Amino acid sequence: MESKGKAANTVRSFKKVMSLLLALLFISSSFLAPFNFVYAEDNGELVIKTIAHPEAKNIAIDGTKVTIKLPYGYDSNTLKLENLKYTNDLIFKSVEISFPSDTGSEAEVDGPAVIMDVSYSYDRGVDAERYNTQYYINVKRGSAPTFSGTISKIVSIPKKVIFDDLDFTNLYKSNDGESIGWISLGKSSNSSLGTLKFDGRDYAQDTKIKISDIDLGKLVFESMSLGTVDYTVTAYAKDERTVGTAKLSIKVENSTADTIKYSLVQDEILKFNLTDFVNANIKAVGGTLDYVVFSTIPASTAGKIYVDYTSADIYGTLVTAGRGYNKTNISKMSFVPTAGYYGTFSIAYEGYNEAGNLFTGKIEITYTQKPTDADLIKYSTYEDSPVKFVADNFALESKETTGRTLDYVKFTLPATSRGRLYINLGTSTEARVSESTKYYRSDIDKISFVPYSGYRGTVTISYVGYTDNGKSYTGEVEISVTRLVTDASDINYETGSFTPINFDADDFVDESWDTTNYDLNYVKFTIPSSTYGVMYTNYTSSRYSTKVNSTAKYYETDLDDITFVPNSDYTGTFKILYTG
Repeated sequence: MESKGKAANTVRSFKKVMSLLLALLFISSSFLAPFNFVYAEDNGELVIKTIAHPEAKNIAIDGTKVTIKLPYGYDSNTLKLENLKYTNDLIFKSVEISFPSDTGSEAEVDGPAVIMDVSYSYDRGVDAERYNTQYYINVKRGSAPTFSGTISKIVSIPKKVIFDDLDFTNLYKSNDGESIGWISLGKSSNSSLGTLKFDGRDYAQDTKIKISDIDLGKLVFESMSLGTVDYTVTAYAKDERTVGTAKLSIKVENSTADTIKYSLVQDEILKFNLTDFVNANIKAVGGTLDYVVFSTIPASTAGKIYVDYTSADIYGTLVTAGRGYNKTNISKMSFVPTAGYYGTFSIAYEGYNEAGNLFTGKIEITYTQKPTDADLIKYSTYEDSPVKFVADNFALESKETTGRTLDYVKFTLPATSRGRLYINLGTSTEARVSESTKYYRSDIDKISFVPYSGYRGTVTISYVGYTDNGKSYTGEVEISVTRLVTDASDINYETGSFTPINFDADDFVDESWDTTNYDLNYVKFTIPSSTYGVMYTNYTSSRYSTKVNSTAKYYETDLDDITFVPNSDYTGTFKILYTG
C-alpha cells in the first residue's frame, strides 16, 4: 500500500511539472515570437490575453471576437490557425485551445468566423475543475496602399523647384501594404515652361526614381517661361507594385520683389534711392539690375515723377509708363508731390537684370499731413526776389492760438532746392537761419526768404512758436513764388552802399515807346522792402525828403527827381516793380 501511494504521488507530481512546463512554454514562446501583440481587456472568463500569427499584419481582440488582419498581397484564400501563439492571464493555471469545426484550424479569408474552444482551470492538477470559453476568429484581407491627390508648386523665373520625398510620400497611404518605394513622372503638359532634371540630366519620362534619391534633392524643375505645367505621377510600393497616380502641377510666375517704401511729410520732394532698386533685383532674380519699366504712374492729384528735376521751372523729363529707365535715370529720379497732397499710393514696376530675367515690384509712398495749431501765414514774391517776414503776423497767430504773447519761434528749414532763410539779408551781419536758434519777435522782422535761383512754386516752412509762459504751438508759413512777367525790358542801375542814385526819366520814356509805341504819361511804383533802402522825391537828405508813395502817379517830369537811397550796410541785387 505504501509503495502504491508513493507511486500515485509521483505520477501526480509528474503531471503537475508537465502542466507547469506546458504553461511556461506557451507563455515564453509567445513572447519570443517576432510579431506585434494586441492586448484585450481581461474581464472574467476572457482567458486569452494576446494572440500572434506569423502571417498577420495585426490582430485585435474584442471580448471573444478576434480579427486577424492580413497584409495586402497575401496570396492564399485560407489561413491555418494552428500557427497561432497566445498568452493567457496568469490567474489561469492550465489553458488548452482546440478548433471543433469540420475545417479544423483552417480559416477562410474574408469568410465566416472560425470557433476556437478554450479550456482552462484555476488550479493545477488533474483533479482541478475546468471551464470552457468559445472565441470567434475572423480573418480579413488587408486593404491596398493608395496614392492620389495633387502636388502643387509655385516657382519664380529663373528659380528652381527642388523636390523632396515628402512631396510624394504625403499623398501615399500604405494601409496594410508596403510603403512607397518608387515614383515615375509622365509627359509634360507644356515643355516650353520648364524642364525636369534628375541627377543633373534631363529626366526621361516614365523612368522610375527611388524615393530615397528624391530625398537627396536630385529631382529638380528648372523654370523657363510663365504658365502652369502638369505631370502625372505614378507611385510604386517597395515591391514595385503599381499603387496609383497623382497630379503634379507647377505654376511658373515672375519673381516678386519686396515693396520699396517711402514716408515723407506733405510737400516734401522724394528723391528715389537707386540702392533700393538694386537690392530688390538681387533678392528677386539675382545678377545685375539693367533697367525698370513703370507699369503705372501716380495720379496727377498726387504728383509726378521726373528725371533731372531741379525746380518748378527746370523740372527735367517727365517719367511715363511703359518706358525703360536705366540705373543712371533712376539715380536722377524724383517724385514731386502736388502742393498740399497727403495720403498713400503705389507705383507698380517691372525690373530686368542684365540676363533678361524679369521681376515685378511696387513702390509705396506715404505723405503725412503737417499738423499745425496756428493759421497759415502767407507771403508771395517773384522768382529771384526775397520776401521779408513780418513779426506782427507771428505775434497775431500766437495771440489767436494760445491767448498769450509771442516770445520766440524756431523754424524748420525748407529744402535748399526751394530756397533759404536769412537774417539781416544784404547787411554785414547777414547769416543763415538755423533750426536750433531762438528768433524773438524783434528778430522776425529781420528774416527773409530767398528763393532758389529760377525756382517757382509754393514753399511751406514749419515753425514752433513759444509764448511768454513757455507754452508751445505749431504753425506754417506758405510762400508763393511766381514768375515775374513784365512788358518792358529791365532798367538797370548800379550804385554803392548808402550811395544815392537818381532815376533817369529817359529810361522810362524809351521803355514806354519800345513797348507800346506811345509816349509815356506816368508810372506807379511798388515800394521795395526797407531792407534794401528807401525811394525819395527831390532828395536832399532823408530828414528833409519825401518818400515815394505806391499810390502816387509820377509823370515824366517827376521821374528825374526820384532817388533811391540804399541802406548803409546792404549789398546785393533787388528789383523794384512799376506800372507805366
